[in-house]
Amino acid sequence: MGIKEWLVPQDKVFFDLLDSIAEAQVEAAEYLKTVIERPDRMFEHNLKMKEMESHCDSLVHRLLTQLNLSFITPIEHDDLAALARKLDDVVDNIYGAISKMYLFEATELPPDFSKLVDVVVRACAETKEGVFALRKMKKKDLVNRHCVEVNRLENVADEISRQMIADLYKRGDVLMILKHKEIIDVLEDAVDCCEDVADILSDIVVKNT
Repeated sequence: MGIKEWLVPQDKVFFDLLDSIAEAQVEAAEYLKTVIERPDRMFEHNLKMKEMESHCDSLVHRLLTQLNLSFITPIEHDDLAALARKLDDVVDNIYGAISKMYLFEATELPPDFSKLVDVVVRACAETKEGVFALRKMKKKDLVNRHCVEVNRLENVADEISRQMIADLYKRGDVLMILKHKEIIDVLEDAVDCCEDVADILSDIVVKNT
């Protein structure tokens, strides 16, 4: 990279990469629907999700590499890095949940599991829209609106998770409880990461408006 590229803000490059990472976490969340619809194909699902997780890792690596090559950025270096890594954490947790389903041979999931998956998908979609709205920094209300919705969905995920775990304990099958609780916890962590992304987005808006 020449001195001009080092000094001139690379706004489009960073926003494009952030958008791609945000899209990757939505695709991962959407894939959860396929997983629970065909739990008998967990081996294939695990391989597919590994590919998606690796793709997201490569996007984050490209963004971090670009950061190291750029002197001027549209958003503070640390905020860009934190945002990319936290979006990647969402994908990591979704992959973790699918890996546990495969490892535990969890072909039968709790009745309300689809509700939790739906919240994960919606939280990732709102997160993506919040990231996309960064290009319109002057419209801070647009970013904040998506962040507020992510926070609301995180509370919904907490409630669904608590109820599912309570129902599991009523069944009395200790092994099933342990397996399903681990899967539920990791998916809840994915929504928690979405909330972390929303917090970072809110901070970025405050700093840049």
